[in-house]
Amino acid sequence: MADSGVEICAVLAAADPDGLYVLTLAERQKGQGHMRTLPAAPFDPARGQSFEDRLRDWASVHTTAQITRIMQIGASTDHGRIRITLLALVSDRNAFMPRGARWTPIGEIFPWESWQSGEPDSLAKVLRPALNEWASTGDDAQNHTRQTRLDVLFAPKLAAWAPGLCAARFDTLYTAGLLPEALRDRSGAMVSMRRRHAAVYGQVMHGQDRRAIAQALSLMREQLAHTAMMPALLPSPFTLGVLQHTVEAMIGLPLHTQNFRRDLMRTGLVSQTGERGRIGKSRPGTLWAWTPDTNHGLAPHGMPLPRKALG
Repeated sequence: MADSGVEICAVLAAADPDGLYVLTLAERQKGQGHMRTLPAAPFDPARGQSFEDRLRDWASVHTTAQITRIMQIGASTDHGRIRITLLALVSDRNAFMPRGARWTPIGEIFPWESWQSGEPDSLAKVLRPALNEWASTGDDAQNHTRQTRLDVLFAPKLAAWAPGLCAARFDTLYTAGLLPEALRDRSGAMVSMRRRHAAVYGQVMHGQDRRAIAQALSLMREQLAHTAMMPALLPSPFTLGVLQHTVEAMIGLPLHTQNFRRDLMRTGLVSQTGERGRIGKSRPGTLWAWTPDTNHGLAPHGMPLPRKALG
């Protein structure tokens, strides 16, 4: 097959009450040991396939599990190649495990995005002070612009934190020179991360892969609030507790249980099955299912996202 200079890169995402995960592969880097990378495959336009069909072909080699939904994120260039990045949702990560792959928790990739237990230490103790210092290093106009951006992207209060701005936060941290990728790209230096540093700055990945994940996470979080995305990640049946914890894992924020359930009932997205049971490690409870329109992605509503006050 002739090399067309085009490849597809896949951000495969799965979620459950324990967390949000992205499929990463181990790739050996010269002088650096193994580094995590996203799945990528060459794309040949002459075959007449769509990008989505090519991704499904790649997945079918490794598993019989169905990828439930695919969305195109965008295109970029990498060392002269055109890279098309796709977001693919997987309903059961345990059934999808190519050789050498790992379902990496999103909190390892972006530690500053996980607010379920309050403002992350990595943000409060290290990144925010460093960002404020960076914002004060330019001229007056530049300082004002930077500080305004930080106030929007890195709001210190839960009520003002916007989950969908994950990609913009990553780009700002990169521009400020606070991420390992910035050092690597500017100096050409090889980057290795000690565990204590990765807990603050996140797990560095190959090339632009971490930026692609940030873009995918922004898309997922935006779609979650406005479209019927959840059936692609959480199949029926489920308890309301499992549903809420899965949504919390996706947005990185705690939700107010009573308000979440009240608002959910108003959407008509779910209905009781008339049975009780246990889903995974959750407590036994009433089982619910997606309504038919929701299950086919036709419902006009997304998930209600009422936030919980943090002490």
